[in-house]
Amino acid sequence: MGRRNKGFTLVELLVVIAIIATLAAILFPVFVAASERSREASCKSNMKQLAMAVQLYLGDWDYCYPDHTSVGLPYTGHVYNNSIGGEWIKQYAHRYMSVTALGKSPAGLGKVLGKYLKNLNVFKCPSEWKKRPSNVWDWLPYEEGSTYYYKHALCFYANYHQKPLRVSAAKYPTKVAMMYEAAWHSRGVWPFIWDINYWRQQTERPDVIRINCIFLDCHVGTIDLRYNNISAYDGNWFLFVHGWDPTVGGRDKL
Repeated sequence: MGRRNKGFTLVELLVVIAIIATLAAILFPVFVAASERSREASCKSNMKQLAMAVQLYLGDWDYCYPDHTSVGLPYTGHVYNNSIGGEWIKQYAHRYMSVTALGKSPAGLGKVLGKYLKNLNVFKCPSEWKKRPSNVWDWLPYEEGSTYYYKHALCFYANYHQKPLRVSAAKYPTKVAMMYEAAWHSRGVWPFIWDINYWRQQTERPDVIRINCIFLDCHVGTIDLRYNNISAYDGNWFLFVHGWDPTVGGRDKL
C-alpha cells in the first residue's frame, strides 16, 4: 500500500485561505475601530494639555484670554473686514508653527502657549493626517495648521474693545467653547464643521453635530453645534459676555 502524501490538497488549501480571509474581514474593522478609539483618546489628551496651558497663561496674564495681539497683530477697534479676520486665522487662531528654509519654529497658538507645553505635537490630532485631504487649506499649509481652532469671537471682542477678554467677563464659562476640534473623528474625510458649500451638498445632514472642545473655564468636553444656512456648524462667533450687546458689529451672536 502506497504512502499518502501528508501535504494539503488544493481543496484543503483553498478552504484554509477562505477561512483566513473570512476571519480577516471580520476582525479588520474591529482593529480599525480600536485604533481610532485610541487616537481619539490621544486627541482628548492633547486637548487637556492645551487647556492646562491656557490656565497657566491666564495665571501669568491677569486672567485675560490670549488674542491675536499675543503674536504681534494690532487691535483695529471698530474696523473689521475679511482681510483683518483672515490674518487672525492665518497668523494666530489656526496656526501653531511656521516652516521656513531655516526650519520649524513655534507660531500662532504654538508661540503663545509653547512655554507651557512639553512639545508642539499636542496641536495635531493623530486622526487628522489620515482623513484630511491635501488641498483643504487655502490659507495655511497642512503642517502649520493646528487641529484645534481658537474661537474667533474672542479675537473679535478683544479687537472691538481693544483689550483682551477677562475671565470674569465670561457669562457662561462652563458652557461656551474656547477652542474647537475640527471634528476629524466624526465627519469622515471632510470634517470642516463650518464648510457651508460642503454641507449643502450632503443628503444626510444632521441637525446637530457633537464635537470635542475646550470650554472657557478650561475643562475639556463636547459641544453640540446646530446646522444653520449661513455658516453650517460654525460656532466660532458665539460668545456670551456680561454687559456687552452681542449684536455689536454684527459678528457676535447669541
